[in-house]
Amino acid sequence: MHSSTLLPTALALCAACGTEGALRHSVFTPDCEEDDVACLQAGLDAPIASGGVQALSINLDIPGTGTPSFKLLSADPSVVEVAGNQLRAQTPGVSALVLLTQDDVAVDFLHIWVETPDRIALQRDGEALSGTVELLPGDELLLAVAPYRGVNRLLGEQTAEWSTSSDAVAVLQDGNPRRRRLVARGPGSATLTVRAFERETSLDLVVLP
Repeated sequence: MHSSTLLPTALALCAACGTEGALRHSVFTPDCEEDDVACLQAGLDAPIASGGVQALSINLDIPGTGTPSFKLLSADPSVVEVAGNQLRAQTPGVSALVLLTQDDVAVDFLHIWVETPDRIALQRDGEALSGTVELLPGDELLLAVAPYRGVNRLLGEQTAEWSTSSDAVAVLQDGNPRRRRLVARGPGSATLTVRAFERETSLDLVVLP
């Protein structure tokens, strides 16, 4: 078993979009981008993509007590590891996550599923993109990559590889491993290729005169 200490000062409250623990003493919430509706709605009921990292917030509510320091333990770190406030999905399967006080008293638990994604998709404002996107010189496009299994969105992030087939469009970092900012530099066409989770997807871009 593997555990990691989580300090209450580092936790955010988001009970409306989280998953309640089995003992109903806590709410576990994946840290999602504000425009990532699928992540916000799923809570931790959605599986995490194998190879992905999912940041986590926990709201602990035990009547008659303050908010103690606690730690999170993975029953099977070969499926999912705990590192600080992050869950690191390893291999497909299921593992219990147990919430413990510093005195090793269990106060809540829930189960986490890990699945292997069979595709990735590019998203803008939480909506999947496909086909051809037309831009004008100077336009910017903020894109994110998300893992899927079939039609189901999976949780988890992984640093992706981004490349374009021409200099008509520049790919800039945006401070988030799953996102890039695309800038249309001049007239022309380009194919954007993105690789993550051992999967690949592409998007055709046209910069109009």
